[in-house]
Amino acid sequence: MLLGLFADSFAIFAESVFSSPAYPLERIHGLLDAHERFVRDNGFTLQPVVNSRALLAARVGDLASLESLLADSLELLPPEGARVGLPELRAVLAVGRSDETTAKALLEALPESVTHAGDDIGRNVDIFRAPLLRREGRGADAAAIAERVFEEVERDPEEVAYYTPLAYFVSAMDASDQFDALLEPLEEAVRDGMPITWESLAAIAGVLLRRDPSGRHGKALLAEATAHAEALDRRNGNTAASDQMRELWL
Repeated sequence: MLLGLFADSFAIFAESVFSSPAYPLERIHGLLDAHERFVRDNGFTLQPVVNSRALLAARVGDLASLESLLADSLELLPPEGARVGLPELRAVLAVGRSDETTAKALLEALPESVTHAGDDIGRNVDIFRAPLLRREGRGADAAAIAERVFEEVERDPEEVAYYTPLAYFVSAMDASDQFDALLEPLEEAVRDGMPITWESLAAIAGVLLRRDPSGRHGKALLAEATAHAEALDRRNGNTAASDQMRELWL
């Protein structure tokens, strides 16, 4: 159990570092290398480290490395006490940043032992699936999933986004009658979680601007998210962050 919690904590820390333009890529790779040495020296499984490397590759648009890293991640044993289905969920999330079609196919291929592995894993699978439905023109179905999950976690945004970025939940709320009432607490949760939650700013902007393309609030949030994405692009040396922001959330 402790190893599973340690792996979860490292994954969250790694996400925050990946999301911060203040951390150069060289420093991030050094951090992952140091963590890998620690894991090897103590005889722990490399799965969480490889998974983090895969997510970094997905975030910076290194598709050449992503495929092999994901394959390695899924072949390695998860840490003792880790949640059943979590490695598979994280693999789908990584693929979904660059190839939505493949991510959807992987999602549909997951066995029930993963999609129903526990309330939190099942909820996170649903939250990833919901925006896919919205982009297929099934906004009401997407909103229904998001609303159900929100009720299951007693309307706590932090619980909704425990494993799956909050941006997926926000993006599924386009057709929800509850969105206006949730806007302020959602934005507050996003700002409390920065920089790891920066994409949720873009997701909120996307919902607002699809409803009102000239809305000042949506434009302001989009400008803020765009500035963060461009800072990440400068760090990464490409336009992956901006491209993913547009494709996933706008």
